[in-house]
Amino acid sequence: DIRALAFSQRGHGQSGKPRSGYALDSLVRDAVAFLDAMRIDRAVIAGHSMGAAVAALLAARHPHRVASPGLLGAFADFRFNAGVIEPKQDAQRLVDPIDPDFARAFQASTIIRMDDDEFLDLVVSDSQALPAFAWRALVDGLMTRELPAGFGRIVAPAFLVWGDGGVVVP
Repeated sequence: DIRALAFSQRGHGQSGKPRSGYALDSLVRDAVAFLDAMRIDRAVIAGHSMGAAVAALLAARHPHRVASPGLLGAFADFRFNAGVIEPKQDAQRLVDPIDPDFARAFQASTIIRMDDDEFLDLVVSDSQALPAFAWRALVDGLMTRELPAGFGRIVAPAFLVWGDGGVVVP
């Protein structure tokens, strides 16, 4: 009885890779546009890491559209997170094509224990599909947006998931 849909944010996977629009505000608008295109009035919205920030802001700004946000590996604030500083510096130096060693190291840094090499290969490939300009814009967008105020405006019951061994999301 569950209808589950997923979309890739701009720049990711097979999605379009425009030169601009990677701020969280734009990503939230993209999510609303997806709901509209699918004719979904209200839904449970799940997001992981950056997607959790998008889901949280969507729930805060459009409470009538979000029955519950599922926030997996959610950040309270990217700007002061020590685990994000090195990836931000690395993103500033990226060039296309994205170095597979960088993509693998980035993805491995977000995982405490990986039991599935095929999945790791999949997310590394997805990371390589994101152009260098999009990496920089997304990291800058995450670092300049204050999320705590958005979290404070969520009225729907939220589902939070995180691990106790995380470096980026402690």
